[in-house]
Amino acid sequence: MVKENTKTPVSTKKNTKEFNQSISFYKNLLSNSSDQTIINKGLTLYDEILDDNLPNVFSHNDLNKSNLLISNKIHFLDWEYASMNHPYFDIASLVVALNLNSEGINKLWQGYSGDSSFLDQSKLNRWINFTYYLDYLWRRSIVELDDSYTNSMQLDEFESFLLKL
Repeated sequence: MVKENTKTPVSTKKNTKEFNQSISFYKNLLSNSSDQTIINKGLTLYDEILDDNLPNVFSHNDLNKSNLLISNKIHFLDWEYASMNHPYFDIASLVVALNLNSEGINKLWQGYSGDSSFLDQSKLNRWINFTYYLDYLWRRSIVELDDSYTNSMQLDEFESFLLKL
């Protein structure tokens, strides 16, 4: 049986971690990588989609199938990457992780916002694309830190996928 955490994460301005700190880490770590094309494309997309003046919200930042426990309720596990982030990021992550169609996206958004009419599908699509670039930045960072992971990160295949986005 999974015990629900009933404590609400509390943060003060002084201690609030921001997702863009992770992006800065990737940017610095990968600054000397040989091929900057995809890295720069992902970082540029991030800068563009942030420029909408929506306030950040507390986000999980690592929503994938292994961090979801779905039974009578949905439980989000593994909160180590949680921080303040754009409100569309976790939604985009769930859309990708669960391979949601339009109906599923609308239900998810309605549950998240209480009103599906406020969903900006174009904005969500750009955040969905960014989640793929973020996955790539993460993979490249792993290889940068330890090149023994080069084969398991499947960078060539992922680069081909991203070039078609």
